[in-house]
This record gives sequence, C-alpha cells and structure tokens, in this order.
Amino acid sequence: MAQRNAPITCLASETLSDIFRYTLPSRPPLVYSPFPAPTFPIPNSSQAPLLLCQISSRFREIAGADPRLWRSLCTEKIVNPQLMEVWLKQAGDISLSLRIARALGPSPQWPLVYINPSILPDLSYISPIQRYLPILLTKISQCRQLQMVDCFIPQFVPPVSFLVLESLSVTIQRTNLPAARWLSHALGGAPRLTRFHWSRPAVAVPWAQLSHLSLDVKPFGPGLLRSVLDTATQVQHLRLHFELAIPHLQTTSVQLSVTTFSIVGGSQLAPSIILPNLTHLIIEWAGPTSNADDSDLPSFLQHSQCAITTLEVWELPFLGFPNVLLSRQVSHSLRHLVIVSK
Repeated sequence: MAQRNAPITCLASETLSDIFRYTLPSRPPLVYSPFPAPTFPIPNSSQAPLLLCQISSRFREIAGADPRLWRSLCTEKIVNPQLMEVWLKQAGDISLSLRIARALGPSPQWPLVYINPSILPDLSYISPIQRYLPILLTKISQCRQLQMVDCFIPQFVPPVSFLVLESLSVTIQRTNLPAARWLSHALGGAPRLTRFHWSRPAVAVPWAQLSHLSLDVKPFGPGLLRSVLDTATQVQHLRLHFELAIPHLQTTSVQLSVTTFSIVGGSQLAPSIILPNLTHLIIEWAGPTSNADDSDLPSFLQHSQCAITTLEVWELPFLGFPNVLLSRQVSHSLRHLVIVSK
C-alpha cells in the first residue's frame, strides 16, 4: 500500500506558517484586563517554536523562515548565550517582545565589569550573564514590548533609541541609578510609547503621551504622585499598586480621561483622586492588613460623581463587601460584575 502523507503536510508553506503561530505558548486571561500580561517564551525543546523544528525538515525550514515565531523571548533561564543569539537572529529585523530578567545583572566575580567577548581569546571564566549584554544591545532598540526585571545596566553601556517601543515595564532596584539614567535617556526617543508600568527607580518618562499607566506607589511621595497624575493627562487606563493605605494628595487631582481604574494592595480609595468618567473599576487585591469598611467604595464613587458599568473583584476585599454591591452608588449603573477568588 502506498504511503499517504498526513493532510497537514499537503498545505502550502504560507498556511502552515500561519498555523504555527497558534502553537506558540500563550497565557489565556481569566478576566478582562486593560493590562494583560504578555507571554515571553523561555526556549524549550518541548514547546514551539523549537518543537516545530524537530518534527520534520520541512517544518524546520518553514519555522526558521518565519521571524514572527521568534519575536518574543524571556532571557531569565537561558544559560547558553549562543541559543539567545540564534533565537534573536531568526527574528531578523521585525519588532521584538523581550523580558530581560537579571540577564544584565553583575556577576559575583565581576560585579561591575562589562566584557566584550569578541576581544578576548579565552571566555571560560566569563559568566553567561556578561556574555548576554553585547547580544541584547544589538536588538533592544527593536523592541515593541520590553520588560526589565532586576536588571543592572553598567553606566558605560551606549544609549539607544526606542523608536518602535509601545509598552515598557520596569521593575529594578531603586539604587540602580545607572539603569535609571540609561532608561531616561532612551525614553527621550520613544515616540510610540503608550503603555508604561513603573516600580522603581525614578526615570524620566514622556507621561503626556501615555494611554495606559501602572504605578507602584510605595516609592512615591504625595508630591511626586500628584506631579505624575497631573502630567499624564491622556491616560485612559490607570493602575495603582499600594502597600497599605493610599497617600492623600495635598490637593485634588481630577483625571478626566481615565475610564478604567485598577487598584492593587490598598482598599481605601483615595478621596483626593476624582475620576468623573470612570466606567470600569478593578479591585485586584486588598491585602490582609486592610482596614477598609463598607463605605470606602461608595464614598469614592460618590466623590467622583461617576457611573461604573463594570466592576471586577479579583479577591474579596473584606467580609462586608457584599453589602457594598447593594449601595446606590454601585448598583444604579452596574451592568457587569466579575468576582474571581482563589
């Protein structure tokens, strides 16, 4: 009996390439969020795109020729710099989505030294962390999405321009001043940046062009927080992460453009922030030490004179929260209610 090819092998290469994109690792959201967590794949031979390259020579050729399959990468667990170099080379010149997690950090042996491997005959004593830096610097300006987590950037790393960068997330030590200066210089040339998540340290950001802003408020004082809110006048989706209570601003800040407000970690909504056009409120987590009561949410909504139509609660903030849903400030306009609890 003549051997018959599987139906999928009869498809055109362009069709297979489109199908391959749906095999990439993904993270389906449980609920709608204006700040979806992107998926940054860690190279794994049991997952696409590396898995596709092991099925057949044709699949390997098609996967290798499609840069879209290689445009996203997490550097956190890569121990072989050559793998990173090959992966990014496959992506070619298209825009990238990179998560750089501790990949630029100082090694224990050479804490503040940037070594260019191309000028050294013996690389056996250089940590993989140090070898990543030259590779990433050739590609980082291509990023459309970029996450930087606990990264150390030496002060003599050359500056770049983020001409295609649209989304940036920064979580690095507040004492990491070289990284802050490097980012501040780079963001001066980021005309497309509209989504920004900031934890620390302070960096110079084009606040006025942002539409999505997520802030870790702990390092902020009331003055700096007020300054940021007054400058980010185009923000439509605002996310604030507090440790315990929300710091009161000295004067009232009116955010006319904000339609979606997400609050994390603090359950007392700031009475000095007025969101008159708010329609979508997300309470992600209130924290075990919260001292909220039934009146906080209704008071905030009444103070803002807004009418929310969608309320998401990811963890019940306090025992009396069901009573909040019965208040007029919440119930008169509410159309969609989402409650997610572990």
